[in-house]
Amino acid sequence: MNENHIGECTFVVLATAGKFVGKFIPRNKALFSNGDVFRDDDVVFHIDDVQGEDPSGAPTVACEGQFVFCSPNGNSLEAGKWISSNLAFWYEVGGFWVSKFDLRYQNVYVWSSTREAVLRVVDTHELEFIERMYFVRAECTYCDTCAKWYHASFGRHVCPTPTAPIQRYHWHSENHDFAAPTGWGIGFEVEKSSIGREDRYEVQPLFVGWERDTSCGVEGITNIYSLSDLAQFRKDVRASAYCNAETTQDCGGHVNLSAPGLTIEKVRRYCGLIMALYRHRLTNTYAREDKKLHGSTQGPRRCAIRVKTRVTSEEERGMIEFRLVAKVESGEQLIWRFRFFQLLAKAIDGDWSFKRYVNENSRLLLKAYETKERVEQIKDLAYQFDRYVNEGIILPDISRFI
Repeated sequence: MNENHIGECTFVVLATAGKFVGKFIPRNKALFSNGDVFRDDDVVFHIDDVQGEDPSGAPTVACEGQFVFCSPNGNSLEAGKWISSNLAFWYEVGGFWVSKFDLRYQNVYVWSSTREAVLRVVDTHELEFIERMYFVRAECTYCDTCAKWYHASFGRHVCPTPTAPIQRYHWHSENHDFAAPTGWGIGFEVEKSSIGREDRYEVQPLFVGWERDTSCGVEGITNIYSLSDLAQFRKDVRASAYCNAETTQDCGGHVNLSAPGLTIEKVRRYCGLIMALYRHRLTNTYAREDKKLHGSTQGPRRCAIRVKTRVTSEEERGMIEFRLVAKVESGEQLIWRFRFFQLLAKAIDGDWSFKRYVNENSRLLLKAYETKERVEQIKDLAYQFDRYVNEGIILPDISRFI
């Protein structure tokens, strides 16, 4: 055996016309009536049936009109080859056939709405290049979303999902004007190790944008939602696959809560429960300072719960960041947190006792922890953290988290 042929494999197709009809022929010797890619309605010829000894002459079998010989002077891959007449046009000036994909002759024809070649010299500034062909701009439509021209001959335009670049760390806080609702507002920071691409993200209703994070990988910044609009938040979360993307132990899920007159003192009355939920984060480098919530400016970026916007009146809008909240592992978990902070807002507005606040969370806690025993354990820890924050008493069950 000739070693040059060891391991070679030739794809074959079934000829449906000409002298080779009913026989399998090499793929590189086949010509399809609809072009170079085989379709079910194609007539398949052997190249010898078409070109004969003189490629510039007429076909040797009854397939005239289905194939034409492209001038070897062209710049396309089809130059000097027989191709389907559907993919060629007659260049009147030169008197030969040219592939419709030939860049050298694109300024002498356009594709009209009747799908026929228009043989006239045109100014290319009046044209748009779409899917390897030129179209008259007047017959095209511009899509603002994907910033591209499209033509009706390709059918209904389906706009690809727009993307945007992943920005540097803290870019959005410095460059985006977040619109807050009139009442309670909430925003989430969703840290992920990766969302599939290193440089761009898919634009989605949930997120203002994504930026690089120094502790994890990337961080998604959500829009600010009204705490009264759970339905819209749930809809946007479930439309985003990013909420379910991979995380690592270094990822977090900071929550920003805002409202007119919101202060750290109002939050302190109820923080025992959230500390019980995320107690393991209290020893984390990024959330271990000011656990009694004095609102100290010492190490503000490392506080478990910190003031972002301080207010002096009930009319001013205050903002509190809950940095101890753990990573977001799923969209349903993010929806659960939205409902959790809804109850915190109700407690503050209604001046609830801490005991009532904890009890009002029982059903929500059961949804997350599944058993009553685990829920009661969280409640007990919540009362212990409450005593620590408000009385300074450190009980044994929470001492390792202080």
